[in-house]
Amino acid sequence: WSRCRCGTPGWRSTQRSLSANPSAKAVSVVAETKNEVIGLAMVSEITPEYDYEPFDVSRYSHELLVLQVAPVWQRRGVGRRLLSRIADELGREKATHLLVRVLVNNPNVVFYERLGAIRIGKRPYAWEGYETEEILLGWEDIGTLRK
Repeated sequence: WSRCRCGTPGWRSTQRSLSANPSAKAVSVVAETKNEVIGLAMVSEITPEYDYEPFDVSRYSHELLVLQVAPVWQRRGVGRRLLSRIADELGREKATHLLVRVLVNNPNVVFYERLGAIRIGKRPYAWEGYETEEILLGWEDIGTLRK
């Protein structure tokens, strides 16, 4: 684990490289106060077995899999700073593009767009009988997240 101060009083982030799938590098960043975890972001390298049909996402090397912030800590810059730390880590790997998939009814689509993500498209999504749509968004330059 490595620790860093992320500029928000009262919390720090911890990052850890995950190796559940040795062919796909994953990185997680955790925001925590002295006593509790308040946020989590996790990205994974996109590997050929991922299916993003009908969209061409070949320029995207990584996908944001998780971004969660405890409700009491939302709208305080924690999510933005977690994404900034992820962008720092991906930048060290020379990655430039980042993809995220969000269910169509997720109000956080606006959050990602405010941070510079562009809509790639929308497609059907089904999980255990629940059918909806997901939106694919992407950052063409993750450097814009490093603030």
